[in-house]
Amino acid sequence: MKKKLGLSAILLMQMSSVWALDLLQAYHLALENDPAWRANQQRFQIEQQNLGIAKGAVLPTVSVNASLQKQFQDDDQSANSSLNIGGQEIHFYNANTTTKQASVSLRQPLFRMDVWQQYQKVKISQQLAELKLQSQQQDLILNVAKSYFDVLRQQSLLNVNRQQETVLLQQYKMMEAKFKEGLVARMDVSEADAQYQSTLAERVAGEVQYQLALEQFWQYIGANYSNLSQLSADFQFQPPVPANIDAWIALAERNNLSLNQVRATYKVSQQQIKVDRADYYPRLEAFATSAWNKQTPENIISSNGRSDQVGLQLSWVPYDGTRSQIIKKSQLEASAAHTDIDTELKQVQTDVKRAFLQVSTGASQLNAYKVAMQSAQLVSEASQASYQEGLKSMVDVLLAQRNAFSAKQDYVNAQYDYILNVLQLRALSGQLTEDDLAQLNAWLQ
Repeated sequence: MKKKLGLSAILLMQMSSVWALDLLQAYHLALENDPAWRANQQRFQIEQQNLGIAKGAVLPTVSVNASLQKQFQDDDQSANSSLNIGGQEIHFYNANTTTKQASVSLRQPLFRMDVWQQYQKVKISQQLAELKLQSQQQDLILNVAKSYFDVLRQQSLLNVNRQQETVLLQQYKMMEAKFKEGLVARMDVSEADAQYQSTLAERVAGEVQYQLALEQFWQYIGANYSNLSQLSADFQFQPPVPANIDAWIALAERNNLSLNQVRATYKVSQQQIKVDRADYYPRLEAFATSAWNKQTPENIISSNGRSDQVGLQLSWVPYDGTRSQIIKKSQLEASAAHTDIDTELKQVQTDVKRAFLQVSTGASQLNAYKVAMQSAQLVSEASQASYQEGLKSMVDVLLAQRNAFSAKQDYVNAQYDYILNVLQLRALSGQLTEDDLAQLNAWLQ
């Protein structure tokens, strides 16, 4: 998968002057290049190791020990430390000896409630880690889409500013020429210049906003790519499906990833109480040891040869002064985690209602902004004609022109606000996936 992504990234960079980058391609680049996403994946892999560590605590432990010891001692009594019995000399003590020892031990937990409960806690923590990674991936989808459409928004607004600047510059030059011919007053020239300078400042600010949007987008995809697919002029605005706000709230209550993370955190805190209580239980382990010993030269107290041991070991601490306090602390933490569920649930419900209302009214707002834009353009053209006939002043013309361009900007903002609200609603209900980006690509050209 990584090889395919890397190859696609190279091809995209080579063809940047020909092909426009669409939303799905941008997301694939972010999957490969976003450092925050890579770090999140690595943290998830680290979290996965905890399950193996917890399993290891219930497996047998084998230990091997070996030693070689030489003893040297100058003792005048060593000469009298032997006895000849039946022609055989038996040593009671040797001043210089060599001892070799080796042993193999096996220890197997038979009843360890603390280990078992800790293992269960790790399993629940794995579910929390998976939810967290899913939430982080959904955030990446949302952030890439937001940054992508923010670039398109700032680009569209900048184009409107440039159009307005061009029109007002022409208007200013025309008024200045008429003033030199004595056809208009200085006030008309000053008014045209003031409007032009104001638009010039807005265009410069728009260029800054566009560049900042690009920088944010490049940070996600890891490439300086500015040739993006544009929003189609004929894309259709649709109300949310299902069209019932209660259905969206129910979806969010089940699937919202932030809410489910809080729920999983509560389960972990509940399991921690069981882990702490498990210290009250006795611990039973089986053990087996096989040892070998060789001492040279031998003496009467030497224990050369092999020895084996097999048995059970029981340990129990029926009372510990700090244990009850530890359990009480865990109970308070679990109670706080349960309260967090109620807090997060109310916040999710509020956010879903807001996003649903914004999406459901988005189509009506867009139609209204589109009609307002068309009307403002007609007013601007009519004002220009009335000025030529001497029925309106230059101030009226410039005001109508500004209103027309302002209506265009409102329409542009409404378009991208609608798209982002759709994405936000999907994310809040836990439904935002890569497939949504593929569907959004149908709105791009």
